[in-house]
Amino acid sequence: MPVTIFEIATYLGATAWAPPIIGLGRRFFTQPLITVLPDNTSLQLGFGGIGMGPTFAIKLFVNTDKKDALVDFTGVEIRHTDGSTYNFEWSGMYEYFSEIRNDFGERQIVHRDTKPIAIKLSASSPVERLFSFRETRFIKSFTPIFNELNEYQTYLQNKDPDYYDQFLNSEKFDHYLKFMRESFWWKAGSYTVTFPIHSLSSTKLVPHSFQFYLKQDDIDSLKSNLDKIKAAYEFSIKHQKVENFTATPVIWNFRHPTLEHLKNKGNTA
Repeated sequence: MPVTIFEIATYLGATAWAPPIIGLGRRFFTQPLITVLPDNTSLQLGFGGIGMGPTFAIKLFVNTDKKDALVDFTGVEIRHTDGSTYNFEWSGMYEYFSEIRNDFGERQIVHRDTKPIAIKLSASSPVERLFSFRETRFIKSFTPIFNELNEYQTYLQNKDPDYYDQFLNSEKFDHYLKFMRESFWWKAGSYTVTFPIHSLSSTKLVPHSFQFYLKQDDIDSLKSNLDKIKAAYEFSIKHQKVENFTATPVIWNFRHPTLEHLKNKGNTA
């Protein structure tokens, strides 16, 4: 039976779709498959510093299968059981190289602390580093307030070299302290954690979620850092500049809850 024009057109139409479908399938099966897994005992939560706000630090294992990948962002999203969601962006990476002992037998860690721009992930060599994160919303709100405070500090310093107490007791410094108090949101309860990433190329993230719990004692400890901010600022501007100033550096409180891997339908491990 002769082939009709309709059958020829149907065949040509089907073959026309073949290359895009094959290409899509190839990209799906060869695109980097990225896994982010934390060391569940390395989590460190904080609040404070002169301008750190809420902080989240943890050792992460980041791996790519099938193909190398270039990651230009990794973050943290945490959700409290009351529905509140907070997003963190990476602010530093702490890479260990080796451990040595000095002439006195004291242990010293050889490391490099860098501000991340991008991470090259190799399919043959996973990345394992300590990552530090700061809350995105805090950073955006804090920057203009801190810039204004610095400008006022410079203004007073140019007028009077002994400006310290006037600055620390000023209305602008009180405004800065109020902002820090209002930026404290840690609360008791359970938090769910995910680690979103962004790559410059097409990638797929293996979904994992985790959980940690904070007790009221943890919240009280972190909140006590608010009472140390003024002392920390005073130390930073007076140390080695004001005669007979004998204060010591502030020691901040951190909490180290255990991170639990949630086993659910979204997790493949």
